[in-house]
Amino acid sequence: MIQLRIMSKLTIGVEFLKALNLEELAKKPAEPSVNQMMEVFLSPIKADDVFEELKDCDISASRLYLEENTLALFGAYTSIVTYAISVLKVLSIPNGGFDLLNQGKLREKVEKLVPASKGGFEKYGESYAFYWVQYFYDEIENALRAEALGRNSDELDVEKAHSVARGSLEIQAKLESFRTNNEIPEDIFYDEGGAPDLPEGYK
Repeated sequence: MIQLRIMSKLTIGVEFLKALNLEELAKKPAEPSVNQMMEVFLSPIKADDVFEELKDCDISASRLYLEENTLALFGAYTSIVTYAISVLKVLSIPNGGFDLLNQGKLREKVEKLVPASKGGFEKYGESYAFYWVQYFYDEIENALRAEALGRNSDELDVEKAHSVARGSLEIQAKLESFRTNNEIPEDIFYDEGGAPDLPEGYK
């Protein structure tokens, strides 16, 4: 499914936002250093180019052979990634607002597919959706694996693990560098072990 591959180019933005306590950040006045940090992470993603690439893809063909649940999973995945990029864009603008964090639309989609996520949303708010992006990607990949990919499952699992690890390490290194060289409020970052997690059975 080419749309999944294209959207996955943007998930590094989701990984970055997972390091931030957006509910805490929303309480603070605008900080130029925060705007700059968002721009530093957003710019290399080239999100507008990716969305243009998506426009050239016709998903109608996929609807003919994919099961309804797979399409629902893809819809949730796409919504989470698009939402994350929107948040990055808003926060990169001086005096950008936080209205996006209170929409509730993502929560609705995720809870419908994974009722066990309800407790996390009640505790962490709308941004808890970011922690489900890899789960949805994996579920879609599993559904497509045999027919669309035709490759060995163990091989794909190894590739996926390496890709996730590389993305996580890249984010950590870049974030640590920015925090070291700029004055950023420390309480907008989750402490080690303090970030949200998925319920048992979904990790």
